[in-house]
Formats: sequence, C-alpha cells, structure tokens
Amino acid sequence: MIDNGRALLIRRGSEPLRGEWSIPGGTLELGESLEQGVVRELKEETALTVGIVEMIEVFDRIYEAEADAAGGTLPEPSGVARKKGPRFHYVIIDYLCDRIDGEAKAGSDVTDVAFATEDELSKYGLTGYDIQYWNGSGWITISGGSMTGNNKVWRQVNFAAVTTTKVRVLTNAAIDNGYSRITEVEAWGN
Repeated sequence: MIDNGRALLIRRGSEPLRGEWSIPGGTLELGESLEQGVVRELKEETALTVGIVEMIEVFDRIYEAEADAAGGTLPEPSGVARKKGPRFHYVIIDYLCDRIDGEAKAGSDVTDVAFATEDELSKYGLTGYDIQYWNGSGWITISGGSMTGNNKVWRQVNFAAVTTTKVRVLTNAAIDNGYSRITEVEAWGN
C-alpha cells in the first residue's frame, strides 16, 4: 500500500523472517478469495481498511531450514525419520492497495508498522537485487542489472533496449540476510 508517497511496511512477528521488514501479507483462509484475503490480512496486521487497485506480481519463495537441506532424512521426536527439504514454500501474489480508513498500528503477527518514503527505504534493509525482463518464456537479468552491496534508496540503471511486456526487480539480499521488497519501479525508453 502506498499512501502519500510512502510505502507501508510491517516488521514480521513470526517465521519465516521473524523481525524483518516486509510488506503486509499472510495466508488465505479456506473459501476466501485472493482479494478478500488481502483486505483481511491488511486489517489484521495493520488495522487499515483498504481497497484493491490491481495485482502487481506473482512469484514463489522457498526457504530452506539451516539444518534441513534437501535430500536425506531428519530424526523426529517420535523416532520416525522424515525427508529433508524446504521448511517453507510460498506462492506470493502482491497487490497494490489504497487506504480507505484507519490508522496504521501493529496487530496479529506484526511487531511494528512504518510508512517509508523512497529516501527512507534503505534503513529497512534492501542490499541486493536483479533487474529482469520477460522474454516470452522466462525472466532474464539485464546486462548490468545485478546489484550487490546496495546502500541507496533510489538508483538509475541504464541498459540496452529490450522488447518486453514485463519488468521486475527480484530482491535477493537484505541486511542480516533477510529479504525485502521494492515498492515502486519506473521504466521508460527513448
């Protein structure tokens, strides 16, 4: 959600990424539509009533447990072994929303909320990302589009012209090895 040029952020109160800053979100309840889930989760996590503007992005995120790499088995307390593998696997659908009513405050599994302008986003942790375009069958990182050690909240990237219908910024590093999300991307050509 963007309000007066500021992105709404939440500090996660549960795994995965407990303590990291992110945009609000959560899981669907049985029988709930995607849009209903977005509105409910924002209300539960931030006390805000929102209206959906549009769907922005669909992607997945797989989190491996530190002692739980793929392959082999792990002992269970019951004595029965289970197959090693990912700890969490989420399909994430980001929506842009407008505030309808309410004042932001932490709720449910959130420990803090903040509104951040572009100039303030660096203190919320994004340090690495790839700028990618869709070639019709997959995402391709543009030449010069992989950023590491980022300490800026605004960065202009120039690259050779590409023909595409989609551009995305894939975050892959943040302070304390967490993840963060970009809230706005502008692209234009000559």
